[in-house]
Amino acid sequence: MAKTTSCQIEYEVEPCSNGDDEWCVDVKRLHFTLPATGYVVYGVGHQHSGAIGQAVYRQDGEVICKSVPIYGTGHEAGNEAAFVVGMSTCYPEPGSVKVTAGDQLILETNYSSCGTRGHFGVMGIFHIFIADQLPPAPPTWAAALLHRSISAAHVFHGFSAESWTILAVSGLVALVGVVGFSIWLKKQRGAEDGYQVIMA
Repeated sequence: MAKTTSCQIEYEVEPCSNGDDEWCVDVKRLHFTLPATGYVVYGVGHQHSGAIGQAVYRQDGEVICKSVPIYGTGHEAGNEAAFVVGMSTCYPEPGSVKVTAGDQLILETNYSSCGTRGHFGVMGIFHIFIADQLPPAPPTWAAALLHRSISAAHVFHGFSAESWTILAVSGLVALVGVVGFSIWLKKQRGAEDGYQVIMA
C-alpha cells in the first residue's frame, strides 16, 4: 500500500523576474532535526541541470558538507554537455565532524534561475552517512611502518606508493600471523618445556 506524505520529491524553478540574469539564484532551505549521534563520514548531494550546489550546515553557519555539480562537456554517455553527470563529495577527517541527536541542521539547495526559462522536475536531495563510533586507531608502530614504506617508494622508482602500501599491509598481516603461531606453539609446548603462558 502506498503511503502519502508531504515530501515533495521534485519541484520547479521559476525564471528570474528582475531581469538581472547574472545574479538570479533560486534558494531553497530545509530545516531538519538529526535523529542520531555520531560522526559524519561521507556526504553527497543530488541535483539536476541548472544546479549551482548544495550545503548542509549548522544553525551558527558552520558547514558540515558541501556538494557542487559536475557538468558534462561532450556527447558520450556519462559526459553529456549541459547535464549534471556527477556531484562532488566530502569525506571529513575521521572524528572531525561530530553531530548529536536533536541537532538542528539546514540543507540549502541552489539553482540558477537566469533567463526566461525555468527548470522543471529538479531535485534537492542530500545523503549524509553517520558512523555511531570511530574505528580504533592502528598501533603507533604500525602507522610508522606504513609511513616509512610509503616514503621508501620515492627511492625505488619501480614501486608506486600504492604498491608499497599493499606490501606494508601484507607484511603486517604476516607478522601478526607469525606472532600468533608462536604464542600458540608455546602454549602447546608449555607443559613439556616449562614455558609459562603469558597470553591467553
